[in-house]
Amino acid sequence: MDGKASIILIFFAVSVVIGIISDLLLAYAFSSFFGGNPGSQTATIAAPYMATGIASGAFTILLLLYPVFKKADRSHDWEDFR
Repeated sequence: MDGKASIILIFFAVSVVIGIISDLLLAYAFSSFFGGNPGSQTATIAAPYMATGIASGAFTILLLLYPVFKKADRSHDWEDFR
């Protein structure tokens, strides 16, 4: 496997971990914020969808920002351009 594919797999693994953690946190937050039956329904139905959105957003942001940081021009001296 070349370097590009391994970077994408690393980003995918990171986004899966972010999705699982956000699913657990959202399920806990929904079940504690909404008491009773509405909270348990929201925790079991809405939390996985929202966590999937958070994970796909994290994956997209990682894919978009990786070339910027990898090929960034670091030769500037942060001078005052006034």
